[in-house]
Amino acid sequence: MAVPFRLELFSKSKDDLHKRILPFITQHQLWRINLPNKAKGELPALLKHVRALRAVVPAGADSNVCLHYSIAQNYARSADASFAALEEFACQLGAELQQQHVHSSSLSLLLVSGSQRRQLDSTAALERLAASPRFRGLTPPLPLAVAFNPYFPDEARQQEERRRLRLKLRAGRGLVTAVYLQAGSDAERLDQGLHFLQQLLDELAAPAPEQAAAQQAASVQQDRPAEQAALTEQQQQQQQQEARPAKRARQQPAQQPCGPGARAQQAAGPAAADAAGRPAVFGSLLLPSKKLLAQMRFRPWAGVFLSDAYLGSVEAAEAATLRVLRVYRRHGVVPLVETEVAGEAELARLQQLLAAAAEEGYG
Repeated sequence: MAVPFRLELFSKSKDDLHKRILPFITQHQLWRINLPNKAKGELPALLKHVRALRAVVPAGADSNVCLHYSIAQNYARSADASFAALEEFACQLGAELQQQHVHSSSLSLLLVSGSQRRQLDSTAALERLAASPRFRGLTPPLPLAVAFNPYFPDEARQQEERRRLRLKLRAGRGLVTAVYLQAGSDAERLDQGLHFLQQLLDELAAPAPEQAAAQQAASVQQDRPAEQAALTEQQQQQQQQEARPAKRARQQPAQQPCGPGARAQQAAGPAAADAAGRPAVFGSLLLPSKKLLAQMRFRPWAGVFLSDAYLGSVEAAEAATLRVLRVYRRHGVVPLVETEVAGEAELARLQQLLAAAAEEGYG
């Protein structure tokens, strides 16, 4: 069985998108796409890419385009000006989402702070979007995503990253539908980070104590009229049975569960579970090659931690990647391929790697 994955697209120009990339993803039906935001001033072009991608998706295809928004790359004069630009762009993307009757693919927006921290970061941006009447008024709502790096080797930095993730998910509760993991090679740290993430999602899915108390009080109030009606009916039946003792045995009604406890238990079944809305989790995947290793040795990506063993050879990098994929499988994480795959040879190498992981229990 094929392993699902998402794919980042790297377009050098409009001609490159239309002549090389769109025919390739259409031929292979690669409809789950991420568009990274790596430079200043490229958001208008990315929005055009979104429209071009959605235009080639056939009706009924399971498609999603996630556009990345780097707050650092799009920072304006101040935090207020930067948020105004983000809000405007999010509403533009929301307007694209309203064209669902024309384009079948769904859209989402991944917020990343970037390497340079400013007064407005992804946490503050989420808080402001959650309080924005304009953004909250989008119909349908625009799904948001956040990033998490589980690979920091420094314990204090890792704890800070976890604290920030908690803040982001709390600020974006009801808005954030996905968490994207940074790339790295340490499978053990990844496993620890995913255990933390799952525990955090469980914690946020549970109602707060005051919310739970309010729900219980409301349930009790709703149950009281029903209980009184049931009691009155029971008294009437008892009076009838006392008047006709010979028929008492066959007229006794079958017992039914009653009271607030039983009703609350029934109400907290599938409907409550469906309302949990746990975010999906996607994990970065690098396709090892000599070119990638050379780049990561001499110009490593910010926040990407790769071991010396990983950087030593393509074979060692592939072995580390398989270990990462096995951790993804255990936690239900869908890979996001962050190295360029825009040709037959690259796609074949990716499929070979995923197939090797599946043979070791990934599928």
